[in-house]
Amino acid sequence: MKLNVCLRYFLAALISAGAAGNALAGGRIIALARGGGPNGMAALDELGALWVLGGDARSFQGARQAGQVPNGLSPNDMTVFPAGGTEYAAVTVAGRLNPPLPASLQVFDIIRGGKPQMVTLGPGIFTGLVYDPSRKRVLLAEARRLAVFEAGPIPSGSPRVRSLGKDIGAMKAIGALALDSDAQRLYCADPVGGAVYAMDLGTGRYKLVVQQLGEVCALCPDLPHGRLYAGDCARGRVWAIRLNPPAKAEPFATGVKLREPDGLAMDAAGNLWIADAWSGQIHVVAPNGQLLRTVTR
Repeated sequence: MKLNVCLRYFLAALISAGAAGNALAGGRIIALARGGGPNGMAALDELGALWVLGGDARSFQGARQAGQVPNGLSPNDMTVFPAGGTEYAAVTVAGRLNPPLPASLQVFDIIRGGKPQMVTLGPGIFTGLVYDPSRKRVLLAEARRLAVFEAGPIPSGSPRVRSLGKDIGAMKAIGALALDSDAQRLYCADPVGGAVYAMDLGTGRYKLVVQQLGEVCALCPDLPHGRLYAGDCARGRVWAIRLNPPAKAEPFATGVKLREPDGLAMDAAGNLWIADAWSGQIHVVAPNGQLLRTVTR
């Protein structure tokens, strides 16, 4: 059954309210991002634990915990980026009502460790995010106001948080984000309308890329092949969206059994990692759609 994106995050908050993750008995993986070393893959679970897997991992047995969102707070999404000779993972964290706490961005050094930097985002439901290296900022989707925000510079002692505008056109919701290689177009998932839009970061205007998908819950660019992957949590599949006009979405990795592909990321070899939040497994798929291996909890 298709769930509204805001309800999905509310349910995740209830699950994580009184628990802390561990590698073998932790929460479901909800986000993936390349990082944590030359061939590493970072994974975020719904209990707020950050893990780093090796590029050839087949299970979480040897995973390294690289961070933990404070207990009682619910993570939504993650992005990883290099800066200052190390790597950081930025995690959007939902606020709470009692005691009141605004939504925030938790920034972890996943190489050297240490206490995370907290950036207050204010009221709202901040869902997807992606790092923009050209301006050292994190771009964030805010579901309540249907807007894109920026927080930067990051990492920094006092980053500024501001809206980039609200001209979202026909979008019904906004969730996962992905950035193209020249940092000029921001791809935005509409999980309610079943569509993907492209935002011109220079003008702030949105353009429809493709529609008639499902609940688009994750995005991942594969720019060398001119396509964008989209996880569809309503239909339990991954779409490969051809970006060269006319854009077209085709089912990808159809031989892999999926229920809720909530996290997507490309590894150093160009393979797609798919986190199925329902099964708790991560599937590693070649560019031709062939399953290479499955990483288990």
